[in-house]
Amino acid sequence: MSYIPISKECHFSLKNIPFGIFSSQNDSTPRPATAIGDFVLDLSILATTGAFSNVSGFDASTLQQVVPL
Repeated sequence: MSYIPISKECHFSLKNIPFGIFSSQNDSTPRPATAIGDFVLDLSILATTGAFSNVSGFDASTLQQVVPL
């Protein structure tokens, strides 16, 4: 169960959460993210709150530092 609406046809369900790098029209800085349903979760925002304080790399513009996880 999820509070995020995810269609059954969506490739990015809670069972398949991909990681990638994205930028937006409002912020062209490349940063790590994940997709859940039709939404993109900016992991760099979570990193600024300390959510990944024990994991390095989420606030970088590359996921190379976290790929080994």
